[in-house]
Amino acid sequence: MLFVVRILLSFFTAYFFGRVIYCHLSSSSEKNTTISRFHSLFLGLGFTSITFWLYTVATNGYNSNYPIVETGFVIIVYLYFYLKKKKSIKQNCLKLHGSFSNCSSCQTILLNHDMNAFSNNIKASLDKDKLHNKEQKENNKSFDFIVIILFLLIAFLIFVRCLRYPDGTWDAIAILNLKAKFLACGNEVFTGIFSDYYDYIHRDYPLFLPSLVARGHVYARRITNVIPVLFSFLFSISSFIFPYLYLKKLKSKYYAIFSICLLSFSPYFFYEYGRQYADMPLAVFFLISLYELIKWERERYKSLPWLCFIFSSLCFWIKNEGIPWFLFYSLFVGYYSFKKEFWGTNKNKYFLNQLLKEKLLTKFISLFLCVVPPLLSYTLVKFMANSDNDLMKGIFARLGQIFSVERYLLISLYVFHFMKKHLWILVIPIYLLLGFKDKRYRSVSILLLLIVFMIIFYQIMLILTPNDLLWHLESCFTRIFTHFLPSLIFLSCLLFDFKRDK
Repeated sequence: MLFVVRILLSFFTAYFFGRVIYCHLSSSSEKNTTISRFHSLFLGLGFTSITFWLYTVATNGYNSNYPIVETGFVIIVYLYFYLKKKKSIKQNCLKLHGSFSNCSSCQTILLNHDMNAFSNNIKASLDKDKLHNKEQKENNKSFDFIVIILFLLIAFLIFVRCLRYPDGTWDAIAILNLKAKFLACGNEVFTGIFSDYYDYIHRDYPLFLPSLVARGHVYARRITNVIPVLFSFLFSISSFIFPYLYLKKLKSKYYAIFSICLLSFSPYFFYEYGRQYADMPLAVFFLISLYELIKWERERYKSLPWLCFIFSSLCFWIKNEGIPWFLFYSLFVGYYSFKKEFWGTNKNKYFLNQLLKEKLLTKFISLFLCVVPPLLSYTLVKFMANSDNDLMKGIFARLGQIFSVERYLLISLYVFHFMKKHLWILVIPIYLLLGFKDKRYRSVSILLLLIVFMIIFYQIMLILTPNDLLWHLESCFTRIFTHFLPSLIFLSCLLFDFKRDK
């Protein structure tokens, strides 16, 4: 029983950590939604893995007291923001109502511990909540029942798959979980992951999953397969939950359930469950960062895009492939920020005022504190590993391979044979072609170029690989497919137009 409590505590502290960061940086009015709570959890998992790694290095591996330190730190940070919010609520309440003690609305907001910015129109906010609750009650119960049954079935299949491989498959056993055991050992032995003797475990790989699993081991006070299995299940089921929640909010529940059906048709995607590789977390964070960018654009820039940068920066702490994603993604954030429609209208005065006058220093410090830790952690791993990336080593000597027609033909032939087993994927480009007429989401369609840029980058790396090209395709193509499939399905369903769409 105590073992279960310790594991739950590890998730609870991660959620609280992420919740504080999420609510502090977001000025959205939707902080009490299911999506925001899921995002808080994953944000907390990302940053607790970073803090665990930095704490391990700082204490030279003696991290047995880390749960106490982390819990205390989260409580202190939460109390700081709570007291700050309490002061803000009282000040605004005094301005609006002249008294705080007799104002039940303001006291209710304070008791809810929500980090939302205080609204100048409380009555409108309450009416909006009532309308939202009324719409939820009017949902078709039979449809909801089908959705619940479908998710239970998917969760059961994923859980069985995860239990079948409690240690994961080869890369997880030899690389990720082995590093996690080193990190959780409780002394300076953790530096063994950077020794020449264990060079085969790719010592310069980012440590998101190893640190996260090792943190779970430290909380549980034992090395157990339960921890990696739980994380494998969480990331796998989230790849279904997020497209459903996103499309249900942005489009309709019918597109949401259709996206789940499309995602379930992929045998290779199902194959990734239980392997405990970093590809599934990377796919989830790709999806989260896309939604945060879409939400920011749809809200007409009522907040600064810090959450966009945070979730995208966590991608390169998960895997090396996250580096180009972060770079390309940042370009798209810049495009949305500086496009003519944004600067040429009067709808964005709030954002401009906030950018130029309100809390600019605080926001930039917050961005620094949230974006730099992944970069610092990644750089620290590279420095301690003192190892060249196997794909980048000698890459300039292989630049001539770009003009090799045989390599392009081999890749094209491999993709053709892959597509024969996944003809249902053709639904996605059909959806995309038909979907560009939806004016409400036309500005979102440019995000497809982000995935196109990533695919081009992957193709260039495959062309320049020092390994046998066919072996490289067989070992990584399905994993690349895993990275983008949830995001492609989400964007395609979002861009599709239909007269009966709500």
